[in-house]
This record gives sequence, C-alpha cells and structure tokens, in this order.
Amino acid sequence: MKSLSRSLKGIYSVVIAAKLEAHLLESERLLGEISSITRQDVPNIVSMGTALSTMEQSVETMKNELKKYGILSAFC
Repeated sequence: MKSLSRSLKGIYSVVIAAKLEAHLLESERLLGEISSITRQDVPNIVSMGTALSTMEQSVETMKNELKKYGILSAFC
C-alpha cells in the first residue's frame, strides 16, 4: 500500500509540475507580447508628440510674422 501511495504522490507531483510549467510558459509568452508592443509604440508616440510640439511652435512663429505684416487679420 505504501508503494502505491508513493507512486500516486509521484504522479501528482509530475502533473502539478507540468501544469505549473505550462502556466509559467503562458505567462512568459504574454509578458513577451506586452513588452514587444510597448517597446514599439512608445518611441512612435514620443516622436509624434515632439513633431506636434515643433509644428505648434512653427505655426505660432508664422502667426506672429503674419500679424507683424498685417496679413493675418485679412484671413481671420
């Protein structure tokens, strides 16, 4: 009877270890996907924000120039 009990404990240990390994692999896969998505999007968002900020400054500069020469009031 003791050998059967040891055999069952050994089988359960193997099953539990296999399930744990499967869950760990799934977690690793999901973390990898999140990491790759985040790495790719953040530089694009930062670049877009920088470009928008530069464009805003350029528009303000052009508005000031147009106001200086009285052209802007003709269009607004």
